[in-house]
Amino acid sequence: MAEQLTLDDTWAGASGTNDEGVAVIIRYRPSLRNFVDTGRYNIRMDMVWTYDEEESAYLPSPGEMQVMEDVENALIDALETDRQAVLAFIFTGAGERVWSWYSTGIKETGERLNLALANFEVLPLQITQTEDPEWDEYFSFVEEFEDAED
Repeated sequence: MAEQLTLDDTWAGASGTNDEGVAVIIRYRPSLRNFVDTGRYNIRMDMVWTYDEEESAYLPSPGEMQVMEDVENALIDALETDRQAVLAFIFTGAGERVWSWYSTGIKETGERLNLALANFEVLPLQITQTEDPEWDEYFSFVEEFEDAED
């Protein structure tokens, strides 16, 4: 059933600075209403990668950015092919990259995550899960981002 959902892979995003003047990069999928409306994606899984900020940009080094991209692609392949989980938004800045996923079942998501990351060196990841059946965090993020563009 979930695999029949259409996943619009359009991303919105921007780079800028946060309130403290630290460089940030923001990306999110603006067209996930069909996933919200199923009532099946109730758990948000946040993956936080802590990195050493480069003095000049407060962003990951180019090499670390490449590994982050490789990890993201591996997770998308493992989780989104049959719509078991969907990546909703990504925040990078102030020493962290945060990927926020919405899942139909955290146990299955965790098992797939472990398989997808098995080929990587040990990564500086912390993973949390939160019940978010109304997608409050997603909509708050989207609203904040859209307000910033005005």
